[in-house]
Amino acid sequence: MLIGFVISSCNVLASPKTLIGVEVSLGEHFASLLGEADSQAAVTLAEHQLSEVLNDRIRYFDFTDENDNSGYRLQFVIDNPAASGQGINIHDYYVFLNLQEQGQPLEPRLTWLFRDAASSLADAESPQSIADSLSWQVRNDKHRLIVSQLLPVVSFTREASLQPLGSKGGWLILHSAKDLCLRPQSKVIVRSEVPGFGFIDDYNAEVKEHENDDKVTFTLATEDVSLLLQDPAHAVVVGVRVLEYRRRCESEQAIAQSSPSSVSFSGDEP
Repeated sequence: MLIGFVISSCNVLASPKTLIGVEVSLGEHFASLLGEADSQAAVTLAEHQLSEVLNDRIRYFDFTDENDNSGYRLQFVIDNPAASGQGINIHDYYVFLNLQEQGQPLEPRLTWLFRDAASSLADAESPQSIADSLSWQVRNDKHRLIVSQLLPVVSFTREASLQPLGSKGGWLILHSAKDLCLRPQSKVIVRSEVPGFGFIDDYNAEVKEHENDDKVTFTLATEDVSLLLQDPAHAVVVGVRVLEYRRRCESEQAIAQSSPSSVSFSGDEP
């Protein structure tokens, strides 16, 4: 009954979202082929377009191309997959991803996103074509890989409250499981501050279905939360991360990838 009452009274989704800065950089050889002026223009255009696409396709974070000292930076790097003595070709490049927090790479690291230079970057003689190619790929396919990598390591909301349920407990998160595309029995980690004890701890929880899945997600603790339950009304949620991320809002399509070290540059796609 308590769950139903709280659910019916929640009419907004999670806010504010975690801010992630978008950064684009070019490898030395790629930049030398474009030239200094075009390289800088390509970076500026690509960062702007990518931040717009990511905000449109990924609903769990806020992305910005502004240099606003945000704690997280999502870096797109266009570079050759391996250092070698062979001739450099502008068509033979990969797009790598690197997620940083306060300037330090996060684990698990985002490695490479796609080998795209051999196809849609084949006409990358202009800054606009580079920006268009990157944003097109992210919009149409690769955003799924990005969000599945971000959710386990970046908190998508702090808008949650602890609810006592008998001898156990759980959290109501002001973000719908439907909107987040979580399946029942998906797992989340809720970082909560223990009231009166002055420390923060991580608690595993499972997503449970309920009558109104459009407004909130209910998660049931899978371990002892007795310290939190001593004062549930004041238990502070510091952040929520997602494990075992599985989509149910859209059809799942596996993204096939090959390691750059095993790719042949014969002109065929890996």
